[in-house]
Amino acid sequence: MRRKTLLLILCVLTSAYAASSAKKTVPSPSASTIVSGDKISPSAPGKVKIGGYLGEKIDLCIDNRVMVQDIDAFVAPFRDRKESRGG
Repeated sequence: MRRKTLLLILCVLTSAYAASSAKKTVPSPSASTIVSGDKISPSAPGKVKIGGYLGEKIDLCIDNRVMVQDIDAFVAPFRDRKESRGG
């Protein structure tokens, strides 16, 4: 279920980016010029808003799962691990 949710979020964000970049026009290249494509740049924080049912579920997940995590308990296994990288 978690994989499906992450895949759905990725699809929504990808389609939103594609829709916003489709509005930009690229000049047609002439024989003497080389035109490079658009480079990907991240959206400003707060620019992307997901509404509706999916946005509501994401907000609930953030408020009731992510923000209530005990960070020290979550990080402790990584901070205090004893195994070595060798084989």
